[in-house]
Amino acid sequence: MDRQTELLDVFPAFVDEAGEARREFYVDGLHLNDAGYDRLTKLLAPSIFRMIGTRD
Repeated sequence: MDRQTELLDVFPAFVDEAGEARREFYVDGLHLNDAGYDRLTKLLAPSIFRMIGTRD
């Protein structure tokens, strides 16, 4: 992996204690709904802003 690559494990934020998809974040258990995309954005934003050198 190079210095420009960062891996973020967001899986735990979308599953319950049993590892099952949390229904409130999915349309069908696979594809994210609006709430899922909102959560994903909040998880990714800090890393993205850090990488591009800005902060919102």
